[in-house]
Amino acid sequence: MQYGMVIGESNNAYHGNAVVSTSTIKDFIKSKYLFYRKYIAKDVVREESDAMRFGSAFHELILEPEKFHADHDIIPEDIDRRTKEGKAAYAELEASGKRLIKHADFLAMEELADSIKANPTAAILLTNGVAEVSWRIQAGAFAMQSRTDWFIEACSIAQAEELNRCGIRIKVGQPIVVDLKTTQEIEAWTRGNYSNAIYQYGYQLQLAFYLAVINKIRIEQGKEPVRHFLFVVVEKQAPNDCAVIALDEATFGMAQTQLKYHLAELGKCYASGKWEGYKDKGVIVTGIPEQIIGREEQAIFEARDFTKIGFE
Repeated sequence: MQYGMVIGESNNAYHGNAVVSTSTIKDFIKSKYLFYRKYIAKDVVREESDAMRFGSAFHELILEPEKFHADHDIIPEDIDRRTKEGKAAYAELEASGKRLIKHADFLAMEELADSIKANPTAAILLTNGVAEVSWRIQAGAFAMQSRTDWFIEACSIAQAEELNRCGIRIKVGQPIVVDLKTTQEIEAWTRGNYSNAIYQYGYQLQLAFYLAVINKIRIEQGKEPVRHFLFVVVEKQAPNDCAVIALDEATFGMAQTQLKYHLAELGKCYASGKWEGYKDKGVIVTGIPEQIIGREEQAIFEARDFTKIGFE
């Protein structure tokens, strides 16, 4: 396993390492026992969903188009697998060893790609960078790794002009990390409540984790640390809009605090060998949240006609 900045590592090799990453730390936050079963005992298999397959293929199409066409075949729209000819044609595609993409999914990916190109900031960001760079460090009892979708070693003049136009203060030559996300609706990223997509999916934790790993490597190499991490977010449904999003300082500060706490807790588990789960909690007393109870009681009080629900 190679440490530092690793260019050219395959996706399978990256995910095949028993190393702490953003996704594994999210599992740890969800359940220490889940983390143990998936990444230490390794008796819980990581299954790839249709959404994950779509996302991986879409990333390749946008960031590594040549690799996408080398790794994938598009299933022709006119193949009918109910017929003898259709079954034979499909079997021929399978025999190629490539990953197969449904025709409708490929059209959807192309539409998303067009949406990204239509956003001038997103389009200019996805130039002069390197796709799928792995970053790996040793952090005490465990190793940590991240994999940037798009890494810009030195911001170009055109990129700096565009970002400064948008209010992002950056100098020519500074490094940038760009992360590509699909979403149902961009509005969810700006909500001022618990349904905020950044909070729901832990994207702030991803930001803090990535910069912690990347900047440890860069500082040790005498290079300028990364201070700019931008999300290119594109909607999977109409109108398929695209936005470039930067997380604010308050969010980043909270994320750093979260990360330090959970990494410390992870270190304690490695040191003690104890991975607590619900099995260790005895009897759990729980119920309906007070907010829901209050709302239901208020509705009943306002109705005041108990005969309608069987009482006199």
